[in-house]
Amino acid sequence: MDKSELLNYVKGFIRVDFEEDDRLISSLILLAEEYIFNATGYKVVYKKELEKLAVSLLVSHFYENRGIVSDRPVNKISQSIESILLQIEFCYGDS
Repeated sequence: MDKSELLNYVKGFIRVDFEEDDRLISSLILLAEEYIFNATGYKVVYKKELEKLAVSLLVSHFYENRGIVSDRPVNKISQSIESILLQIEFCYGDS
C-alpha cells in the first residue's frame, strides 16, 4: 500500500472528503505507526488488515482530539484500540 492509497484509506475511515487536512492526516499516520511500534515493538508494514484498522483508529482518535484546549472532555485511547495493540504485540511481534 503506497502513501497516497493509505492516505485515501484513512481519510475514508475518518470521513474526511477534502484536501486541506491531507498534511495533518499524513503526519498523524506517521504518529500512529510510531505509537504502535512504541506500544508493541512491531513495525507496521500494512500486510494485515488489523494494522490498517489500528492505524485508522489511532488517526481518528488523534484527529478528533487534536486541539490543545477543548470545549468537551478529551477521551483516552479506547479499549478497542488497546485490545488491537495487544493482538498485534502477541500475534505479530515476532514476524
